[in-house]
Amino acid sequence: MSAPHFLLALMNKHDAETFAQYQAGAVQTLSAYEMAPVAVTSAIEVEEGELEANMLVLIRFSDEDEFRRWWTSSEYAKVQPLREKSAETVFAITFPGALELPSGAAPA
Repeated sequence: MSAPHFLLALMNKHDAETFAQYQAGAVQTLSAYEMAPVAVTSAIEVEEGELEANMLVLIRFSDEDEFRRWWTSSEYAKVQPLREKSAETVFAITFPGALELPSGAAPA
């Protein structure tokens, strides 16, 4: 069984109307994939360090292949320009949903 794969994106949206169009289109493209939104919020509080972003998106995909199928899909490519027009991406990263604990450590 493959490990889940996560997409974490932080953005500064500057055109709310166009960004709403992007979100609606992105949600439609995601519906065809094995995924679950974990968080989509503008309520971001920085506890340490510095970050300038007003939108956070965290999505769980069933595995990395499923993420790649969506990210490179022609459907998503059609709505991606709306995001680029309406927001500046601070970063978008992916990572496996695996616990990398020191030997002998157990999750709480």
